[in-house]
Amino acid sequence: MITVSPFMPIALSQDSVYRYKASITTGPWPNSGTSAKVSMMLYGTETSSDVIELSCDHNESRNAFSRGSTDNFLFALDQPIGSLVKIRVGHDNSGEDPSWFLNEISITDIQANSKWKFPCYRWLALELEDGITTLDLYASNVNKSSDFKTKFSIARTCGLANDHMWLSIATKEPRDVFTRVQRLTCCWFLFLWGMIVSAMFYFEDVDETRSIHVGPFKMTTREFLVSVTTALIAFPPSFFVVFLFRKSRRSRVTNDEDGYYDDDGRKRFQLPHFCVYIAWFVCVVGSLLASFFSILYSLQWRGEKSVRWLSSVFFSMTGDVFVSQPVKIVVISVLLALRCTRKRNQENEPIEDTEIIQSDNSNKTLFDMSNDDIERQRKYRVTERKTNIFAKDMAFSCFFYLLLMIVCYGDKSDQRYHMAATTENAFTKFHKVRQQQ
Repeated sequence: MITVSPFMPIALSQDSVYRYKASITTGPWPNSGTSAKVSMMLYGTETSSDVIELSCDHNESRNAFSRGSTDNFLFALDQPIGSLVKIRVGHDNSGEDPSWFLNEISITDIQANSKWKFPCYRWLALELEDGITTLDLYASNVNKSSDFKTKFSIARTCGLANDHMWLSIATKEPRDVFTRVQRLTCCWFLFLWGMIVSAMFYFEDVDETRSIHVGPFKMTTREFLVSVTTALIAFPPSFFVVFLFRKSRRSRVTNDEDGYYDDDGRKRFQLPHFCVYIAWFVCVVGSLLASFFSILYSLQWRGEKSVRWLSSVFFSMTGDVFVSQPVKIVVISVLLALRCTRKRNQENEPIEDTEIIQSDNSNKTLFDMSNDDIERQRKYRVTERKTNIFAKDMAFSCFFYLLLMIVCYGDKSDQRYHMAATTENAFTKFHKVRQQQ
């Protein structure tokens, strides 16, 4: 067994030692990190490696495989394993929170300067999905990883974490060069721009059409149309600044880990670095102008018109968070999956799984765990998960009940109680009235 730590130095005394680098990315979702011990094995066209145990150095203050992190490991093998076909990765389900959402693993042959990516984008946990903690991941040039469903699932999961403008502020991957500050600035710019665009539709008198009441909230057909129009008009400038932030070249580029190269090693399209400053200028100046004119417009309105204007802004931003962004991610995921599948089918001589050299390590397991121990741990984790789900359902039910009470009684007038009390006091002996025959 080989035990390595992040950025562990390798002392080489012979030229026959082959160095490799492994970059493992953990998902950005809550509780995606793992407290368990992680191990893997490499399978190539020439040979396979022994079990490689991945762990943090004792001197490290941080934990490996934490949420949203990318851990880099350096290790050496006695002989080259050839072109990588698959890797076997898993954990021993130890610790307080062993469930692990693995995004992908990247293996680099330092001598040959070759790189292979192994996408995963799923949970390795006894109580989630299919309940496995050890999985075989295949490289992109293997037939088993070319189906549309897998590509779409990977693109959708990655898109929700990195491309959803509002959600990605908290869930973006660390290696994404589009920073959280830039994302938050774009969201703030979109919000203020939506306010000024919506205000332009409220110069005339207040719409007197009947409104739809939902508790304390009310909305007319005109406000709904204004919110949709506002979202369409505010989209181009926000898309422009996001495009500049994403595609602008950074001041210092060190290697392909910064996201400037695609999976095929080709350089991606990048704008000059000064485009970042253009994006900042548009966001800052546009936000200031939108805030200034929104204040001027709102000072000219009365309370009724201001409430309807804010309702349009609220529905416009809500639609962008829950409708526009998810639809954009689904469309992009479908296009990327179709493109990857078509490109994969056009490749010549793909490597088959049968080309893996069957060595002594082919059937070796990562961890020595009996089936009884696995089932016992599975029952415990499933019970713990059901308890957490029950607690969440109870909290959600109480919150839903509170919202239901607000919707049902939020627009009730206080005068109804006084009217009912007055009527009851005026007819104190009404129960003595009998129906005459």
